[in-house]
Amino acid sequence: MSNFLTEDDYKGFISHHELTVITTDEEGRLSNEAVRKKAENSAISKIIHQIGGRYDTQAIFSTTGNERDDTIIEYTIYYTAKTLYSKSAKKIVPDDIYENYEEAKDFFNDIGKGVVNAIGLPLLPQDSSESLSEHIRFGHTTESGTDGY
Repeated sequence: MSNFLTEDDYKGFISHHELTVITTDEEGRLSNEAVRKKAENSAISKIIHQIGGRYDTQAIFSTTGNERDDTIIEYTIYYTAKTLYSKSAKKIVPDDIYENYEEAKDFFNDIGKGVVNAIGLPLLPQDSSESLSEHIRFGHTTESGTDGY
């Protein structure tokens, strides 16, 4: 999971200096990269909980390079940035970071609930028994093969 984002992905979203500051472990136990990767994993985990019921998150977050979805990259960065800012009690989450996070959260909630379809993202395979139960529930067929009415 932690290889989905690279440090270069942050360019254009957050300055290198700002990223260095928010990934500094004030206790000196972790490198900046380790702090960033930990926050990325936390962000990805949250996203998986939001969309994992409909989308193949294993396939989404195992892609690398140009095969990754640009919107997923951007919104994962927003989640990660908010996580990094929130981890430090001394730093207040800047308004733009918080607004970007809220936008991403709304997007993931909407696609997770099926309100919006995320074109190009792999859906989970639909279980054929679910399809049959939907037909039975709506009276299209019964186990005996009759009309159901």
